[in-house]
Amino acid sequence: IVITSHKGDIIPESRYRRRFITRKRMCWALEKADAVTGVGSELKNIIDDLTSNKANSFVIPNGVDIPEDTPGSMPKSCAEIAGKVFMLTLGRLHRYKGLDVLLKAMKRLCAEGIEIPHLVIAGDGREMQSLRRQVADLGLGEKVVFAGAVFGDQKHWLLRNCKFFLQPSRAEGMPL
Repeated sequence: IVITSHKGDIIPESRYRRRFITRKRMCWALEKADAVTGVGSELKNIIDDLTSNKANSFVIPNGVDIPEDTPGSMPKSCAEIAGKVFMLTLGRLHRYKGLDVLLKAMKRLCAEGIEIPHLVIAGDGREMQSLRRQVADLGLGEKVVFAGAVFGDQKHWLLRNCKFFLQPSRAEGMPL
């Protein structure tokens, strides 16, 4: 039995840890598992602290494999950035991802006269509308492209062609 934690389930403020009986059951499961994995050393330390070093814990970082044999295909929603330099963030659009902070930083850089590449926000989620409003309010409409949910060849194209990848986060041991 291998248990993998993504941090939100075992951090001290987690609802699972705040309840005595749930925390006790969780610790029992972690201690009895053949292995417990986390995506970073910070998460391994949380697991070790929670179980008083009784869990057989390991770090297994997440990664992204981009197939070498296909160039992928550009999402239609990104046609306006064809041939342009762009940054990419990819994931579920949720407050804990911190995209609102990223947009404020972009606005600040633009206000200081610093030329920045376009930002492609690939993903979908409950924050989509508020992020679109924020982009409009900050006057970043010409710098930000919402690609929506992307999969397969479209995701590969974005990862292969972005200048750099951004993964802001408020609450992860290491972004997935």
